[in-house]
Amino acid sequence: MDNQDIHTFFNTVYNSTYRKVLAYIIAKCGNVSDISDIFQETYMEFYVIISKKGIKYIKNSEAILMKLARQKIYRNFSKSSRIKEQLLFLTHANHDDEYFFADLIKDEI
Repeated sequence: MDNQDIHTFFNTVYNSTYRKVLAYIIAKCGNVSDISDIFQETYMEFYVIISKKGIKYIKNSEAILMKLARQKIYRNFSKSSRIKEQLLFLTHANHDDEYFFADLIKDEI
């Protein structure tokens, strides 16, 4: 399969689906700053799929993109939930340990 065919197919799918996929991500995403990352990751993964499996593998490109976007949103939400839980734990730590934990998190971020 020619790379030109993959690029042409990807561009055609992107032009016909990006508004719907973006609207879905905006509606479902809890954090506005994550929207562009999720959108980009969704189409990057779609490109990897068509590069590895070929264009003929794709029966319904819109359905695949919406599923990928839903997965990206869920992963992002669960990751941010874990971070919030850890920060909540740290705020309830006793006062002596609070500075130590805050320094650890600052280094992680």
